[in-house]
Amino acid sequence: MDDSSVYEGECPSCRSPRRFAFQLGPGFVPPPAYGGPEPSRIIDPAEFLTMGERAAGYAVVRPDASQRDRAGAREAAADAVAAVEEVLKFLPPSADAVPEAAFSSDPGRELYAADPARFQRDRLEAELQEYRQALSALNDA
Repeated sequence: MDDSSVYEGECPSCRSPRRFAFQLGPGFVPPPAYGGPEPSRIIDPAEFLTMGERAAGYAVVRPDASQRDRAGAREAAADAVAAVEEVLKFLPPSADAVPEAAFSSDPGRELYAADPARFQRDRLEAELQEYRQALSALNDA
């Protein structure tokens, strides 16, 4: 079995052919998880945190929401949990914060520079707990 995934196509902006090959880890990781036990080598922690915060914004439902809206909110809450779990993978075991060297994208480095405290272990764990509680409440509703 090949442990890679290849995506090919034409760039919609410049029409140049593009090819992206991703090395996959062993085993299947079921959604909503983004990956195995190791930190991503493609997406940096700030991008995951941004995805989680965006998903959390969709995890709120009105009391009169339809079943479909509630299901979408549960999915969004699960995505928020998974995204913060990914950020936590960038923390070395004894570190209090994600190291600056973990930020590999320009937007990620900018977000880190603007507020490094967002990537402290205790703050990330509190955010994860909040998202888990929101997911639990949606599952119980």
